[in-house]
Amino acid sequence: MQIDSVGIPLPREQMPSWLLPLRHAFLASLLSLGLKIGTVRHYVPAIDWLCAEAGRRGLTEPDGVDESILAQIRDTLPTRLSAQGRRTWASVLDRFTAWLVKEEIMTAAPPPQPSPTDLEALCTDYGTWLRIRRGLATGTIKGYQGGLRNFLVFRFGDAAPGELNAITRADIVSYLGGTAETGLAGYTSRAKSLRSLFRFLFATGRIDRNLALCVPSTSRPRSPAPVRHLSQDEVERVLAAARGDSAIARRNHAMLLTMARLGLRGREIIAIRLDDIDWQAGEILVRGKFGQQATMPLPVDVGEAMVDWIRHGRQGSSRHLFVSVWPPFLPFTQSGPIRKSLHRAYAASGVAPPGGMVRCHVFRHSLAMALLQTGTPLDDIGNLLRHNSAETTTIYARHDIQALRPLARPWPVPQPVSEATS
Repeated sequence: MQIDSVGIPLPREQMPSWLLPLRHAFLASLLSLGLKIGTVRHYVPAIDWLCAEAGRRGLTEPDGVDESILAQIRDTLPTRLSAQGRRTWASVLDRFTAWLVKEEIMTAAPPPQPSPTDLEALCTDYGTWLRIRRGLATGTIKGYQGGLRNFLVFRFGDAAPGELNAITRADIVSYLGGTAETGLAGYTSRAKSLRSLFRFLFATGRIDRNLALCVPSTSRPRSPAPVRHLSQDEVERVLAAARGDSAIARRNHAMLLTMARLGLRGREIIAIRLDDIDWQAGEILVRGKFGQQATMPLPVDVGEAMVDWIRHGRQGSSRHLFVSVWPPFLPFTQSGPIRKSLHRAYAASGVAPPGGMVRCHVFRHSLAMALLQTGTPLDDIGNLLRHNSAETTTIYARHDIQALRPLARPWPVPQPVSEATS
């Protein structure tokens, strides 16, 4: 086996002259991302097979070759491969094709555009209405759209969405009656989804009556507010347990400390970019919900933790602050790594997560409660947490009974002493 100057095996089969330098450039790009030479060698057989197969099919010129043509070749993987081998080769070839498209060497295949069904068109309109009228996040909108599909398929079957004015109160009761096995929580969730759906249908003129008024409501006593925060001592213990000298420990400590001091959400942590930090002014740009942005002061200990991570742990070319510690050092797309790091910190510190569940919001709630207990006005807390509504901030008030005690009047109310009896 012949090996080039950087240790990558040379191709053993003849391949088109235009693909050979691209093959070398792609493998070199993997090395530049931080992958080990041994890992890159595992990419070679699949890439060489694709290039040789392109030559056997007469693709001697790049003209007319796009992503879809390489995808057709990928779908004819050698039968000698095992099921796991086919999955591995397919993944490698997809990555090679994506690199060719990214480098603008070939054009991407046009995505298929199937005509949407009436039900899907209605779901799309519903999602737009929820986003514009109610300002809901993408994940919440998907949940409501799922409720639309479930109800209309339940009512009309394969003919969904059907004649919407034909929906009756009996249909609503029958649909909600299917939640007996899930209990009150399942009923409440379905009822909430239906009310939102009927408001949309009525507001957009799709039904003549506001059927939201036909959805039965439930009455349940308000239970004591669940504890969803940590004391300041517990917060410091969790943060101390996250410290360490490894790259992953430096990153996790910086992430958790930023959440604890600034009250950031998980999605706001993974959205931080290096360009968002103004080291000279001591400020950081926070990219919040619904595309909102806010500039916040950067505490000294948070800045020091970030610098420690950048200098002694962070690698790669991504402009995101927090990235994977493994090649190719990609940024996070979800807050799962934050929850995982928080879970480890809980276990190491001996602190039990509130309610037995690991939530990224725990530091946000803890910061709000700490400020409330020190007498900070709710308006200031809402500004720090970047709440859109003051009503959202008042939720924290019912968690702090001691702070509310001075507002309670004595009972029974003492009668004033009249002048005649004095």
